[in-house]
Amino acid sequence: MNPQPPVPDSPSRGGPNCWLIGGAGCLVTIALLMVLFFVGVRQMMNTKEGKQVMTGIQTAIKAIPAEKACESKLTEVHEAITRYRAKNGKYPPTIAALSPDYLPDPTTCHCSLDSNPAPTHPTFEYTPPTPASKPADKVLLFTWTQKIGIQNQTETVQIAYYYNVAGKEMAQQIVTDINGHVTAHTPQPVSGPG
Repeated sequence: MNPQPPVPDSPSRGGPNCWLIGGAGCLVTIALLMVLFFVGVRQMMNTKEGKQVMTGIQTAIKAIPAEKACESKLTEVHEAITRYRAKNGKYPPTIAALSPDYLPDPTTCHCSLDSNPAPTHPTFEYTPPTPASKPADKVLLFTWTQKIGIQNQTETVQIAYYYNVAGKEMAQQIVTDINGHVTAHTPQPVSGPG
């Protein structure tokens, strides 16, 4: 057997290693991209379109607490329907039939996102199930619409929260883009308000 000669150590390079140079290069690139992004946003904010976009974003952010409050009220009304059904063996004929025994406060059926500001105006749509109803059919529904306008064109986002016959709370988003194309996203279960 011929013994293998030992492999010599690679010579040490006298300068900075390639990882250090590459990392520094990445940091510089990221910093430049961030500066360009913020300069671009600032310039966009000085345009009519940029102001419209920011107004739409601010409106959507302000609506989040109201949306959560409406979802909570929807749950409260659904629980009243469930109690009514448990006691009477059938669904109530209307939401009004829940008051005062199952829903003492009539304003519970009103949401601040409703276009009708009257506190006793029912925001939620109620459809009592029939023997032909399917588990996924809507029983109690709340929808609200957010419009985002850019250059005289509007994109509409409609969000629906509902309880189905099976008793599950669901949410669905329907988007109508500026060209009028409608995209209805698949309903998703809601884990609960808050």
